[in-house]
Amino acid sequence: MTTSALDRAAALTLEGRFTQALAVLEQNRPTLLVSGPWMVLRGELLERVGKFAESKQLIDAFLNGGRRSTGERSACEFTLGKIKWDEGETGPALAHLQRAVTLATKDGDLRRKCWSNLWMLTLVADRSGPDAAAPILSEIRKDAIQLGDSRIMSALHAFAAQMDAKRGLFRSALTQVRASKDLLSAGPNLWLEGLLEYTQSNIAVLRSEHDAALAHGRRAVEIAEESGAAASLRTCLASLGVVYYALGRFEDAAGCLSRGMSLLPTTGDSRCGMVDTLARIRLAQGDIEQCVSLLDEADEHSSDVTDRLLYGHRYLSLTRSHVLGRRGRYQEALAQIDDTLSIAHESQDELLTRVGLLTKSQLLQVAGSVPDALKLLHGFLAGGLTGQSPDIYAQYETILACSLASMGRFQEGQSHRDRAERIYHGLAHAPGSIELDRCWEDAVKTYRGSNSVVTSQSDVTALGAIATAGRITQSIASLLLLADRSELLARGIADLLVDTGSAEHATATIEGDRREYEVLATVGSFDKDDRGFLAFPSRLTIGNVRGRRVEVWIFPKDDVESIATLNAITLLLSTIHEIERGRAEREERLTLWPIEDVPIQNVGQAVINGRMRETMDLAKRVATTDAGVLITGESGTGKEILARAIHTYSHRADKPLVPFNCAAVPREMMESQLFGHRRGAFTGADRDNPGVIRAASGGTLFLDEIGELAVELQPKLLRFLESREICPLGETTPFSVDVRVIAATNANLEQAVKNGRFREDLFYRLHIVPLQIPPLRERRDEIPALVHHFVMRAATEYRKGQIRVAENTMEQLLLFAWPGNVRQLQNELRRMVALAQPDAVLTPRALSPEIASARAEPVPGPAGSAGPRAAKLSPTLARIERDMIKAALREHQGKLEATAKALGISRKGLYLKRQRLGL
Repeated sequence: MTTSALDRAAALTLEGRFTQALAVLEQNRPTLLVSGPWMVLRGELLERVGKFAESKQLIDAFLNGGRRSTGERSACEFTLGKIKWDEGETGPALAHLQRAVTLATKDGDLRRKCWSNLWMLTLVADRSGPDAAAPILSEIRKDAIQLGDSRIMSALHAFAAQMDAKRGLFRSALTQVRASKDLLSAGPNLWLEGLLEYTQSNIAVLRSEHDAALAHGRRAVEIAEESGAAASLRTCLASLGVVYYALGRFEDAAGCLSRGMSLLPTTGDSRCGMVDTLARIRLAQGDIEQCVSLLDEADEHSSDVTDRLLYGHRYLSLTRSHVLGRRGRYQEALAQIDDTLSIAHESQDELLTRVGLLTKSQLLQVAGSVPDALKLLHGFLAGGLTGQSPDIYAQYETILACSLASMGRFQEGQSHRDRAERIYHGLAHAPGSIELDRCWEDAVKTYRGSNSVVTSQSDVTALGAIATAGRITQSIASLLLLADRSELLARGIADLLVDTGSAEHATATIEGDRREYEVLATVGSFDKDDRGFLAFPSRLTIGNVRGRRVEVWIFPKDDVESIATLNAITLLLSTIHEIERGRAEREERLTLWPIEDVPIQNVGQAVINGRMRETMDLAKRVATTDAGVLITGESGTGKEILARAIHTYSHRADKPLVPFNCAAVPREMMESQLFGHRRGAFTGADRDNPGVIRAASGGTLFLDEIGELAVELQPKLLRFLESREICPLGETTPFSVDVRVIAATNANLEQAVKNGRFREDLFYRLHIVPLQIPPLRERRDEIPALVHHFVMRAATEYRKGQIRVAENTMEQLLLFAWPGNVRQLQNELRRMVALAQPDAVLTPRALSPEIASARAEPVPGPAGSAGPRAAKLSPTLARIERDMIKAALREHQGKLEATAKALGISRKGLYLKRQRLGL
C-alpha cells in the first residue's frame, strides 16, 4: 500500500466519494493488513457503503490487535457509533460517539471532535429534545470557529437545518441550507451536497411545495448513488417516497420505500419512518388491515421506550391514532393522540403539535363530541401559521366543514370545505383531498342518520347573513396565514373579490414564457374576447413563484362600495407584503455565530475577549511588579495594547507611557533618540535632547520591534536594564533613571540569538516574563465579538445608525487567514461601514476582493469520515513525524535538548521541524 494511494483515498473520502475511495484502497491492498491508517479508513468506508458486518469485523480485529493511538481509537468509535445508530441501538450509539469525542479531545483533533459531535447532536436532539442538545451545538460552534474549515462550517449548517426542519421551523432551516451551500463551494463534498438536497426535499414536502420537493428528492437520490453512501441513499429514497405519496402516486411511493428498506435492512429510526409512510399510503387507499400489519411490524422493532422522541417514532405515533380512529376505537385513538402531543411537547416539534391538535379535534368530531372538538380549536390560529405548511390550515378548515355538516349546517360547512379544497388543489396534495372527501361524506351520513330537527327558514336566513360576514372575515384571515405562498394568496384574493361583490370576475394566473399565462383559478362569469387577459380593466401583482410573476386579473364593478372594497383589498395586500418583508428582515438577524454571553473587556480603544482575555489576565498580574516583559506576536495582533494595559494596571499609571519603535529611526540617530545627547555632542546637535528613556522617567518605556535594535547599541541597553543608568552623548557622568521597560517584537529572537544578530544576555534580560499573542487565525473564536464591536464603533463614528453583519459575511470573515491580524480586521470593517448606507446589512459584496475570495485550506479529516492524515493536507510521513515528535516531547517533559537527542537530530533541527509541523 503506497502512501500516495492512501492519500488519494483520503482525499476522495474528504470529497464525499466513498465508493471511489474504497476502490482505491482495495486496488492497493497491502500484503499484510497492518497499516493503522489503512484499516481505520477502510473500516469507515465499509460503513459508508453499507457493509456494516465487514466494517465491525475489521474494526474489532484492529482494536484487539494491539496498542492503538488515541486518534485511531477515536475514529473507530465514531464509525461504530454510526453503525449502532443505524441498527436502532441508540444507547450504545451514544456511548460510542461520546467516546469518540473524548478521545478526539484528548488527541487535540478538533476536526474529528466536530464530526463526532455533529452526529451526537442530531441523536441527542431527536432523543432528548433540542434543549439537551444545546450545549453540544455551542461546543461544535466554538470548535468550528477555531478550525476555520469551510467544510466543518457547512456541515454544521446542514445538521442545524435538519434539526430545525424536524421541529417544523422551515424558514430557519432554509436559511441554514443556503448558508451551508455557500460554504460548500469553498470545499466541495458530494455527501454533504446530497444531504442538503435531501433536507430541501423534506422541507418542501412538509410545506406542500411538491414540484420543488420532487426535483430536490430526485437530485438527492442521484447524488447519494454517485457518492456511494448507502445510509444516505436509503433516506433519500424514503424522502422521495414521501413526495410521491403526497402527489397521490402511491405505487411509485411504495416502490421507493421498498427499495430503501431492502438496501439496508436495519431496524433504526430511518426504517421506522419508511414504515410510517407505507402505513399512511395503505390508509389513504383504504387498506386498514395492511396498515395495521405495518404498524405491528414497527412495534416489534421498537423496544427502547427512550427512542419515542426520535423523528420516525413520533410520527408513527400520530399514524397509530389515525388508524385507531378509522377502526372506530375512539377512546384508544384519543389516548394515543394525547401521547403523541406529549412527545411533540418534549421534542419541541411545533409542526407535530399543530397536526396533533387538529387530529384530536377531528377524532372528537367523528366520535360525536362536536362541542369539545370546536373548543379544542379555540385560539388554534393565535400563534399564526406563517412558514408552516398550508395544508395545516386546510386540515383546520376540513374539521370546521365536517363539524358543521354533522350538525346539518351544510351551506356554512360547504364554505369551509371549498376553502380546504381550494388549498389542497393548489398544493396538489392528493392525500389531503382524499381525506377531505371521506370526512365530508362521513359527516353528512352522520347527520342524515341522526334524528336532528330541521332548522326553520327564518333561522336559515339569519344564519346565512351571519355566515356571509363570517365567511369574508375568515377569507381575510386565510390570506394573512398564506402570505408566503403567492399562488395560494392569489386564489384567495380572487375568491374574496367575488365574495364581497366588488368584482364580476377575477382570474389568478402565473406568468409563463413568452407572455403566456397559466390559470390558477377563475371566479365569477366572464366571456373572454380575443384580447385575452388584456381585456381586464385591472390587475393586482401578488408576488413571485420560482421567478414567475403571480397576478390577479379583475373585472371590478363600478359602484362606490365595490371601488372602496377593491381599494381595501389592495391595501390589505400591501400590508401582507409589508409583514412578509419585516419577517424576512427578522430572520436575517438570526445567526449561528452569536456573541458569547461573557463580557467583553475594553482597554482604551481595544476589545479583549477569548484567548486574549487569558493573556490580559496574566498581564494584570505582571503589572503589579517591575519585572521585564517581552511581548511576541505577529504584526497587528495587539502588542502595544497589551503594553498599555500593563502600564495602566501598574503603580506607574499616573506617569507617562512612552512608545519607541526601534525600526522607525535611522541607525545613526538611534543612540541619540534612545539615550539622549547634550548640545554640541555632534554636528547638528544644537540643543539638549533628554532621549526617550528619560522622557519616560517614573513611567514605562515600550520598545517596539526590539529585534531591529542595532547590535552596537544592545550592550548599552543591557547596561541600562541592569544598572538603571544612562550616559547621553556628550555627557561624562551617567544619570540614574527609574523606568520600567516593556519590549515587543514580531521576530524570532531565539533564532536571532543563534544567528548572532541579538545578544543572548540581553535576550534573557528582556525575557523575564514572556507574553505571546497568537495570530488571529489561531483564535478565530474571538472574531465574531471583534466584528460586532468594531462595526458598532465605526457605525457610531461615521453616524451610520444600526449597521448589521450578515451571517454569510461573518463566515467569510471567519475563513480568512488575516495576515494583518486584528489591525487588518478593524481596518476592513471600518472601510465597509464607511462605504455602507445607514442602517444597512453588510453582505459579502462589501468585502475586499482578497477576503471575499478567501477559501479555507483543503484540510483532510472525516468528511463524515475518518481521514488517516494530519490536520493539514500533507503526506502521511508528516503525520508520523509529528506523532513521533509529540511522543518524544511528552516522554522528556518538554525538554528540547533531551527530545532532540532522543530523536537523533540537533536542537535547531527540532526547532525547525516544530515550526514546519505546527507543534
